[in-house]
Amino acid sequence: MERVWYLTWAMFGHQLPPELQELPEALPAGEPVELDGAKAAAVLDQFQETANHRGWKLLGVSIRSTCVHIVVNVPGDPDPAKVLQDFKSYGSRRLNQVFGKAPSGLWWTGNSARRKIKDATAVKATINDIISKENVLVTWVA
Repeated sequence: MERVWYLTWAMFGHQLPPELQELPEALPAGEPVELDGAKAAAVLDQFQETANHRGWKLLGVSIRSTCVHIVVNVPGDPDPAKVLQDFKSYGSRRLNQVFGKAPSGLWWTGNSARRKIKDATAVKATINDIISKENVLVTWVA
């Protein structure tokens, strides 16, 4: 059995749009973090490495300055919170290694969303949606 998940989360100091928030979260204190093109490219590279190492298949990625969107196919039925946390953890490590720590010490907020995508039509629609967002720094489609 395989599952396809849509995962999204915000950069530190930013929030996801209300329709994507699982639980509303107050903005944390500290300097907001935004990605630029170089940071987005480094994170995308790490997401690809993480997915490959875990045996997952990235289907689509969209990285904006204030949030990340991923569509990923995972074998079995792992906890989507763990899948999301792996991307965030390894992405943070790559950013810290290449660019140093974020001013607040954190790159991401806890503000995230995990949604199971039920069929191939919905997968295509979700990928098209995330790559057509405004102000995207990097997109990638399998």
